[in-house]
Amino acid sequence: MTIAASSYIPTSGAADTRATEVLSFPFTARPQVMTLYFRFVESGSILSGSAMICHLGSSSDSATPRLQVYRAGGKYRLEIVGDVTVNSTLITAPSIGNVVELRCVINTTVQIHQSINGAAETSATASSAQVLPQTWAGTILYVGSRAGSINIGFNKFLNVCIMRGSQSLTTMRREAGVW
Repeated sequence: MTIAASSYIPTSGAADTRATEVLSFPFTARPQVMTLYFRFVESGSILSGSAMICHLGSSSDSATPRLQVYRAGGKYRLEIVGDVTVNSTLITAPSIGNVVELRCVINTTVQIHQSINGAAETSATASSAQVLPQTWAGTILYVGSRAGSINIGFNKFLNVCIMRGSQSLTTMRREAGVW
């Protein structure tokens, strides 16, 4: 899947704003072992106050259980919020202009992995063990933001792929049409 940058908005000297661009679609799969893959050009979300890569669940911040991948302290984090919150946070932040690949594995633990500019993949520490919830708080998957939220420094997504099971980076790249 490729998401193209939006078109130029001509203005007459005054600043103009555009609504946050968001890709959303029904995601009715139950919580299960799965791998999420995102490939994008880092465009500054590491510096912004908000950078949601994806959000699965209700559009409400308080609804649980939900799955989210977002920027935290300049680095990307994978998190499942439910009765118990578990997360995995990368220790290296990309620079603006880098091509970033995030591979997020949901299993009995959650773990996020990152490749910057095609380099070897690095991995965050896996979360503590968890029991996957029976259902998500909602059945809409948001990519690029969450309904009603602002995503300053929107990254330019190049590829998005979600697969059942714990998949390798090589498999996710192949299935997303990267290599």
